[in-house]
Amino acid sequence: MLFTAPWCGQCKAYHPTVDKFMKKHPQIEFKEVNVEEHEEVAQEYNVKSLPTTIIISYDGSELNRATGILNLDQLEKLIRDE
Repeated sequence: MLFTAPWCGQCKAYHPTVDKFMKKHPQIEFKEVNVEEHEEVAQEYNVKSLPTTIIISYDGSELNRATGILNLDQLEKLIRDE
């Protein structure tokens, strides 16, 4: 899950990396959550800064998390280190 907001400059800068990751891993479901539209989801996952990337298992439990802009290698590591 990627937590973002329309006004967040770092979120916008992070999108090209996320897009590359999604193309490389089409089997992984990647959802973007606009914290302004879905504040309750951001609260549920205790999101305090943007962008926040959270790896969630199929049962909904959190496996890993990172805040800020990640490069492709960091995003790959976040997935592997779950």
